Amino acid sequence: MRRGLMAVAGLVALAACRQEPTFEERYDKASETIRQRAKSIDAQISATGAPASSAPAVKVELDDGGAL
Repeated sequence: MRRGLMAVAGLVALAACRQEPTFEERYDKASETIRQRAKSIDAQISATGAPASSAPAVKVELDDGGAL
């Protein structure tokens, strides 16, 4: 019984030590989000035939609350 409890406590401790994403991981994720949104915006502009200069401004929010 005690070993089982120790194993569960070890797993809980391991789960609590989850590392935060590195700068590179956050950057890559934000870059991919921006690329996908840019593709979507380009597709919308192409579908309407409107010139790119009339496209609305887009605010990109990152998971950490920052904005580009």
